[in-house]
This record gives sequence, structure tokens and C-alpha cells, in this order.
Amino acid sequence: PDVYFSVGGSEIIDGEKAPEDSMQYMVSLQTNSGHECGGFLISEEFVVTAAHCSDHAALQHVRLGHHDLKEAKSISIEYTCKFPAYWSVEHGDDIM
Repeated sequence: PDVYFSVGGSEIIDGEKAPEDSMQYMVSLQTNSGHECGGFLISEEFVVTAAHCSDHAALQHVRLGHHDLKEAKSISIEYTCKFPAYWSVEHGDDIM
């Protein structure tokens, strides 16, 4: 039989809040409903994230520039490009 898994949950257990301004290049990739995945700003125009982030969601915005997402700057996503070999999380190459 096929084996499926999912990475669920949005909580952090026994973690600590990161100091403000310690994650300057982290971004929140969002749908119109809110946060979907995290990503990393690699230049003024490009973010790297996991390809599976857009498997079941229409990513609309990147929020960045502030420790509190409610205060962060929102920028519309113009284009997404998954790694050509990506097929599913289970098979690797999970980069976008």
C-alpha cells in the first residue's frame, strides 16, 4: 500500500520567541486567508521556499520586514517557479 505523510501543526513546543530583528531575511508566504509557509529572502526580488507550499494553496503575498506579521510589509507575488524535478514532498526536490 502507498504510504502518505503530512507535516502538520503550526505550534512550537518548548520553543522560545526569537529576539526581534534576529530573522531579518525570513518571510511569510501567504494566501488571502493568512500564513501558509515560511521562506527566505535571497535578494531584493527572490524568495526561496519549499515547492509543496503551493501544492494546495494559491500564494498571493510575501510579508516581511517586521517581527510581528501584522506590522510587516506585504508584497504581491508576481511569479512562482518550482524546481523542474519536483513532483511531491515524498520524492524530494522540494524547492521553489
